[in-house]
Formats: sequence, structure tokens, C-alpha cells
Amino acid sequence: MLKMNLFFIFLLTCISTSYADSGRYRLVWRDDPSTTIVIGWENQSGANHRVYYDVVDHGADTSAYAYMHYPDHSNNVKGMENTFARITGLTPGTKYYFVVADDSYISNRMWFKTISNDPTERLSFIIGGDSRSNQAERQLSNKMVAKLRPHGVIFGGDYVSDGTDDEWRVWFDDWQLTIASDGKITPLVATQGNHELIWTNFPDGNDVVDELFDAPSDKYFTLSFGGSLLRLYSLDSEYPVSSSYGSQTTWFENDLASNAASYSWLVAQYHSPVRPHNSDKLEGDKQYDEWVPLFDQYSFAFVHENDAHLTKRTWPIRKSSEPGSDEGFIRDDFNGTVYIGEGGWGAPLRDVDDNKSWTRDSEKIYQVNWVFIDQDTIEIRTVKTENVDSIDSVTDYDVFTPPANLDIWNPSNGEVIIIQHFTTPDCNILSPVDGTHYSSPQTITIEADANDVNGIAQVEFFVDDVSVGTDSTAPYTTDWTIPNDGFFYLTAKSTNIQGVHSVASPVVQVGCGFQGNTIIVQTNDDAEENLDNGAVDLTSSDIELICETGLYGSANTYDQAVGIRFETVNIPQGAIISSATIQFETDEADYNDNPCNLNIQAEDIDDAPAFSDNDGNITNRTLTTASMSWSPSDWNTVGEAGADQQTQDISSVIQEITDRSGWTNNNDIAIIITGEGRRTAEPDNAILTVDYSVNVEPDVEIINPVDAQVYSSLATLNIDADASDFDGSIANVEFFYNGNSIGIDNTSPYSVNWSIPDYNTYELSAIATDDLGAQTVSEIVSIYVTTPPEVELTKPLNDTTIYGLSTFTIEASATDSIGTVAFVEFYIDGSIVGTDSTAPYSCDWLPSYYNSFLVNAMATDNNGVTSNSTSNLINLEISEKLDETSDMKDIKIYPNPVNDLLNIEFGNFYKSTRPLIVMYHIDSEKYMQRHVKIGRHNKIIIDMSQFVSGVYIIQIAGKESIVSKRIIKN
Repeated sequence: MLKMNLFFIFLLTCISTSYADSGRYRLVWRDDPSTTIVIGWENQSGANHRVYYDVVDHGADTSAYAYMHYPDHSNNVKGMENTFARITGLTPGTKYYFVVADDSYISNRMWFKTISNDPTERLSFIIGGDSRSNQAERQLSNKMVAKLRPHGVIFGGDYVSDGTDDEWRVWFDDWQLTIASDGKITPLVATQGNHELIWTNFPDGNDVVDELFDAPSDKYFTLSFGGSLLRLYSLDSEYPVSSSYGSQTTWFENDLASNAASYSWLVAQYHSPVRPHNSDKLEGDKQYDEWVPLFDQYSFAFVHENDAHLTKRTWPIRKSSEPGSDEGFIRDDFNGTVYIGEGGWGAPLRDVDDNKSWTRDSEKIYQVNWVFIDQDTIEIRTVKTENVDSIDSVTDYDVFTPPANLDIWNPSNGEVIIIQHFTTPDCNILSPVDGTHYSSPQTITIEADANDVNGIAQVEFFVDDVSVGTDSTAPYTTDWTIPNDGFFYLTAKSTNIQGVHSVASPVVQVGCGFQGNTIIVQTNDDAEENLDNGAVDLTSSDIELICETGLYGSANTYDQAVGIRFETVNIPQGAIISSATIQFETDEADYNDNPCNLNIQAEDIDDAPAFSDNDGNITNRTLTTASMSWSPSDWNTVGEAGADQQTQDISSVIQEITDRSGWTNNNDIAIIITGEGRRTAEPDNAILTVDYSVNVEPDVEIINPVDAQVYSSLATLNIDADASDFDGSIANVEFFYNGNSIGIDNTSPYSVNWSIPDYNTYELSAIATDDLGAQTVSEIVSIYVTTPPEVELTKPLNDTTIYGLSTFTIEASATDSIGTVAFVEFYIDGSIVGTDSTAPYSCDWLPSYYNSFLVNAMATDNNGVTSNSTSNLINLEISEKLDETSDMKDIKIYPNPVNDLLNIEFGNFYKSTRPLIVMYHIDSEKYMQRHVKIGRHNKIIIDMSQFVSGVYIIQIAGKESIVSKRIIKN
């Protein structure tokens, strides 16, 4: 027995309990975890306390330690003299040994390790909350900290139940069980819970966490771990008790805007859950309205919640009211946040009776969450604590491998939650390049490049948004057969191994058959007209250019006009003619009359008719303005059809015809040749060769504003357009509203400023002109410019007091100068309580408890434009000062008479309620009024030390009843 007693005393000394001159040790982070630490302890006796610390273990030899630090702060709270040394200037990722000493006492040697500031180093945390009053279960969780040796503990509030001095002292005694056998003590991030509010911590107010853990006094703060690895937000869901978190949310939003992009992971913890999984707990609508949108916007990895005393995990979820959502959330594996909790460190467990469609797993068990964090992945395991005494401890060389016998919760959806960065892969088409042209339909290979840090699973190829193939191996390719002449739009999308799709790659446009085209047409309709008499010969055995010799030789020579008609010329209207020639073949080599100067024009008509033998049929035709002069060399060899027999380029002549508005594919062209001299060609044998391409019309689209956008003021808008040209460049883009020109921009990005002239509906458009003058009109974008509705809350008036919990009517007036009011919504403290679509607008509301509320109305017009009324304050109070009630319904109030502290104990009738307590002086008005939340021990304390002496009436309202009792204050 003696040996057992000595061992017990030795054990208590090792964990530094209240039998030593200092004890109840705690390490806390309130600043940079890589360079600072707060060492806290209870000053139980002795004088001149200080901390000795070093990177070398000197045991109890204080003279050997390199550094010494005196306390920076102390207080006397909860029956303990809490003392804190705020040590700074530490080296990241370094083990520090320390002792706490005074003039007559030296503590056991303990040690901690600062967090590395290298974001590639993996971190381990234990996360949990709600240790409360079940001491045996609480001690098991504390021991788990010592066994798993995490880098830190993140604790979500509700340390004890009633906040008494004894409870807190025992809590810190139990906390010493987190110290490992080798003296390793784990730092703590301390967050406030509802049991740390004034009604359980009288007279220390709402500052008990600040005072016992030296936590930041704002009760909300942020810490950064591992350099740029993790930013943790510790939020206060409990205080202030009002309709909004106010400055806390403003701080939260501003900090995220400034810092979120610098970290691999964002994580938050607070006490009361947004959507508790126990039906007796209130919904966290303030968190939902103010914090959840920020979790979504900044892609928080996970959020830790507490308070309900159970275990839950969700799938990744985000705020949503779309089909499939449940209680304001919808599962989104790529964009959602995981919510874990809800407290199970030692508090009495509650039933899991409020699961959601997006609940991953839940159970009624005692547990802590064991979380690993590295740059790419977060792993969350929930560890049951019942068998902690039978498990091994991890080593400092490997804190991530679960020790033997560790009981990791393994529900139906698996024991480990894996959260990864869902990176978006990129994808680009490498071949063909944008603007590639193919002369004819053929099979081509499309090649794409795709990259993602997590690896590419496949690349899918699309032509005109229709899938044409996939490839899962780099280089990523697919073969596609061009089906016909035309323009085609190629894109590709990649998918990484996480299942995340890239956005569509930039569009690659290819064309087939419209560029580099050549047509060749041989004539079978030529004629000669005698310029002396206008006679036309359709059947000549040769074609003289230009001088003709008659039957009587040189005595009967004359000049003529030659017509050559080419039928079915397949050139599209507006085509760009790059070259055009006519090839002749020599019929006679003996007649080369010089000088020979020929003039070539065409009949200026959409579709040239055949030649006839009517006099003047050739010369009477209207000719093009364009003409080409040709002075051919001598034709010396019969049958020769070479360069000497080919005309100069007559593309300008052909261009004038094909540019005619009436020209279409397969029309006929008549060429008219006049001049002097002679060359003799074979009849019906001339060949027209034309090279051409088609000027593709530009593309143009208004990208800002979007169609159907509504404006509620006469603003000045930037109208932006995207314009491109497949085979050239954009000369300019002109902008229009309702057909009226706003302005022209010649330079990309194409934009123009426009001041909306009046409240109206406007059609916006743009016309793009390319470098060859082709134009395209964009699709119409319609915008609506309207005035916002006006809404005013007419009932209740501001600062109205309403007595009793009875239904009352909220009323508002709403008008819209342009359009109509579609409906009016009514809100109490930011939560909608009714909607009315018919004037006069009103709704009825039945309050469920006494409090002060903010009431406002929001009107929405037929264009979806909204406006809010000012908020009016209403106060719900007990209807009258009642005399003493005979039936106190399980309420005990003592002592009576009272000197200082008045105790109120509630029976189970009031459990989990928020009754209103009002106290009147018998001869005066209301003396105090406040709401309280009844906790596990169903007890609150009111400090009446400052009340004047006399008789008071205390009224307690809740659970559909009001009770009253007389109290005498000495």
C-alpha cells in the first residue's frame, strides 16, 4: 500500500496538479505558431515565477537554460491565479524544453515544438469540443491527445457546464492528462462556447476563455500554420447575442479578401452549428446568412462545429435553394465545404435525430477528430476514445501512422474523409492551328495538350459542340473526317483524375473549300462582229483578233469585235478574285499583223445571254468599267497554247462581274475583245481559269451587358463586344441602341461608353466590319432600365413595445413608378416570416419567446429589382407586473431574502429553453430584463449586490407560462 501511495503522489507531481507551487499547465496559441507560444499555469504558491526554456534539454537545472522569461499577464479567475508568459522570437519547427520555477520550486521539465513555416511539411491536429461534465469520458479524450501527439489541439468551446470555480479547477487538472509521458505538452487553440457566457461564469462575464487561456479578447481571431499552408479562423458563434454578428463578420470578410488567396487551405471552427443534427437544438441562421456565403466564396476545406453532443460528417455542401437542396444546402463534391462535429469530448451525448440528405455519416459516440493536412490533401479520421488506455502511442518520428488498437470510426461511407484541391485542368488544341484551310473534304488529326497537377484522365474532342472522340494517353489526338465544304469550330475538354472538367479550350476555326479555289471553264459560244456593218458571224472556222480578211484578200479587210462566252462559272458572289486568264490556241501562224494591241472587257450583266446573229449583238452590250490591255507576241506555231497565247491577268474584269449584287454561282460571263492587229485562234477553244477565295464574314457578339439585364438607374454603361475575322482582321465595330449609332471602336477590345437616356427597354447591337468591307450584325441584347420599387414599413412603428406572445400583423406600403410590385417579403432579424403579392401588403407573425427584434420589408418589382425598407425595432415584453404565483412549476429561487447572489434552479420543464427573466422593484418600473439559456445543470445566478434594498417581483416567462415571485433584497 505504501508503494501504491508513493506512486500516486509521484504521478500527481509529474502532471503538475494543485499539490505543487505551480500547476494546471496549458500551452496556447494566440499569435504565429511558428515563432510564439503562450505558457500558462496556476500560481499556487511561491514568488517570483518565471519560465526557463532552451532548445537543449537541461532537465531541472535552471542555470543551464539559455533563456528566461517573466510572466506578461496574470489574473485571479475561477479560484486560480492564472499566470501567462508570452514567449516570442522562437525558431520555426524547433523543439523547446522548459520548466516553470519560482524562488523555491521548479516544475517538471516539459517540452513543445513550434510549427514549421515550410508549407510542404504535413501537420497533425486533434479537433473537438464539448468536454463539459462527464469527467471520465473527458479524461479519455485528454489521454488521446497524449497518445496521438498532434502538432496542436483545436478546441471548439463548452469546457465545463456551470462555470463554477471547482469545475474549472478540475477541468485543468484533467487537462494535464494531455501531457505525454516524456513531457510533451500540446498547444491549444481556445474557442468560446455558449457555456462560457456570463450566465455560467458569473461574475467573470463573457471573458472567461480570454482570462483562463490568454486567448485574444475579441473572441474571434485567425492563425496561420505552415507558412502558406493553412489559415484557421476561430469564430465566436455565441456573442454578441443579437440579430447580426456585425463587426465580427465585417472583420471576417475583410481578412478573407486580403489573405485567403495566399493559403493552400482555409478552415473555420466555432461552437454552435449551422444545421444541428439534434432536433432540440436551434438552427444557426446567423451563421448561415453571414458566414456560409464566405465559406462558399473562398472555398473553405472544412468547418468544425460543436454544441449538439454527437458525431456528424457531411458531404461537401454549399448554400443553395435550387431543386435537391435540403435546409438551405446542396451537395457539391467539387465546390462544397465539409462540416464536421458536433462535440463529443465528454459532454452528455444526445440523439442523432435530424440528419439531412447531405449528411455523410452520424452517430452518438464519444470521439475526437484526428486531422492531417498537407499541401494537396486533408485527411479527417474520427477516433473513438473509449479504449485509449489499450492503444500504443505514436512516435515523434511518425505521428501519422495510426497506432495499434486505435479505434477509428468506420461508418458506411468509410473511415477517412479525403479533401483534395480540385484543380481545374487546362486544355488547348495544338493542331490544326486557327484559320487552317483545306481545299477539299479529308481526314485530319486533331491534337490537344492538357495539364493538371493531379494528372489527366482523358481529353474529349468536339466539332461544332458535338463529340468526335476521346483519348486517355498523351499526346492526345483523334482523327476526324471533314464531311463537306464549310467552316467548322474545334474545341477540346480535359478531365483530371479527380473528375474535374476543364473549360472548353479556345476555339480553333478551320475551313474547307472556300480558299485557294480554281475554276476552269472552256467556251463553246464565241462570235465575231464586223465593226463596219455590225454583221455577226457565229460559225467562223477561226477567231481573228482583231483584223479580219474577207474573200477578196487585203482589199476587203476590216476590224471586228470578238465575243467569247463562258457558261456555268462556279464562283460565289463576293468572292475575292486573285487571278484570271484566258488561254487561246494558235489556229494560223502566217498572219501576225502588228502592232497588235487588244482590249479585254466583259459584259456588265449578272448573267450574260448567248450570242446571236443579230446585227450589233456584240457591240451593243454594256461593258464593264474594268478593262485589261494585252499586246501578245507573235504566234508562230499552229496548235501552240502556251504563255504567248495566254492573256494578261484580267481578275479586275471578273471581279467587277462577281461583285454584282445579282451575280450567283454558275452564271455566265461574256468577254468582249476589241483593238488592232491580228492573232488567229481556234474557235470554241478558249479556256477561262480563275483563282479565287471567299471573304468570310466576321463574327461579332456583345458580351456586356448580358441579355435581359435589368438596371435600376440611368447609369453610364460600358458596352463591350468580341469580334474576330477568320480570314483577315477587324476594321471596326460600331455600336447601336434601338438602331441609333452610339459610337465606333477601331481597336480590340471593342467597347463604347453609353449613358442610358431614359427609363425604357433598349435593344443593343453591334456591327463588325472586316478589312475587306464584309459586315456582320450581332444578335440583339435587350436591357431593361427601371426604377427600384419603394417600400416602407408602416406597422409596427420603430421602438414599439408589444406585450404578450400573441399574433400581430406586420404591414408595409410599396409602389413602383415604372412597372409593378410583384411581391413584398417580411423579415424578422433577417429571417423571412411571410410574403404578400397583393396590396395592402401584410403578414401575421406569432413570436415564440420574449426578446427584441428587428422588422423590415423587401419589395420586388416585375423586373426582379428589389429594395429594402428601414428596420423597425420591436420589443416583446410580459404584459403586466404580476403578483406572486403559487405554482412555480419546478423553479427554485434562493436565498430569499438575498444579499448578493440570487440562485434560480429550473426543473426539466424548462430544459433547453430560453426563458425571459424580468425583475421589477415593487415601487418602480422594470429593473432588469434578459433572456437566459438553460444548461445541463438548469441553474443561473443573478448578481443583486448593486440592487437597492427593497421588495422585488421576479417574473419568468417561457414554455407558454409566466410565473412570478416576491424577492426581498437586504
